[in-house]
Amino acid sequence: LNVTNGAGAITVNGTPGPNALAVTPTGANTASISVAGVSPLVNTTNAGSLTINEGNAGDGDSVVVNGTTAADTINVSRGPSTTVTVVGLKPITVTTAYIEALTVAAGLGDVTINVSGSGGPALTVDGGLPTASDTLSITNNTAGATTVSPGATPDSGAVTTPDGAVSFLGIEGLTINGTAGVDTLAVLGTSDSDTLTAGPLAGNRVSVNNRAAITFTAIENLSLQGRAGDDQLSVTPAGLAGVTAISVDGGDPTASDVLLVNGTTAGETLNFQPTGVDAGSVAVGAGPVVAFTTTESVVINGQGGNDLLTVTTT
Repeated sequence: LNVTNGAGAITVNGTPGPNALAVTPTGANTASISVAGVSPLVNTTNAGSLTINEGNAGDGDSVVVNGTTAADTINVSRGPSTTVTVVGLKPITVTTAYIEALTVAAGLGDVTINVSGSGGPALTVDGGLPTASDTLSITNNTAGATTVSPGATPDSGAVTTPDGAVSFLGIEGLTINGTAGVDTLAVLGTSDSDTLTAGPLAGNRVSVNNRAAITFTAIENLSLQGRAGDDQLSVTPAGLAGVTAISVDGGDPTASDVLLVNGTTAGETLNFQPTGVDAGSVAVGAGPVVAFTTTESVVINGQGGNDLLTVTTT
């Protein structure tokens, strides 16, 4: 079935009950649409907007927007109308009030997916293949707390922000961009023994085991949470630009988590202040203080220079 509307708009409505729609932009003004993978396939051609409206709220509708086999850049702008644009191809708009779930299936190629705006349907980003090069960048509109939680595989997880949640899979690099105001980024470990590292090799970067590396900008408060397992948490405060406070929570069990705080190659003053059997803080020069809790061992590595280490007791 071919639908053409010149310079005008095309709106696609569904039927009552859950509809699973797949939309593939095929050109600057063309796209193909199917419902549950069955006929008829609808091919649209128009220069105006293409909107998946569906028309029935709360009945479990989902939309998948497909990428290509190329190295695409895909922009997702969330809001009352959420638009997915595979750069160079037809933008696809979905009506948030009527679509409950939106999946961006990037396809093949080294893909960059940029997410901005607030609200929108429940969003899932699938980077697809290959498995070493797809990146997801989320830019917050609203200041507040953002949490990155691990998924079942190293390339999967969820990001919860003040603007809404994004689930992801097939993603090898993750970027979180804060906004004006005070922003907090919490990075969670798994239920097993983890290695969490913040800085210094690539600036504002956090890694958890072999999972998608997390880079960030405009974040004032950084929190590392080991959760369960015998965790190793490493922090280099001097390598974290814009960060004013760092907190580390080793989590359970309460006898085996280790915190490593690194200085720099320059001479500096380091201060260790225990406040409990598994809590306290470490300061490295004028950098952000590292406050820790449920962490049973602390290692301070001056890294060179004529360092002065002081211990402050309470």
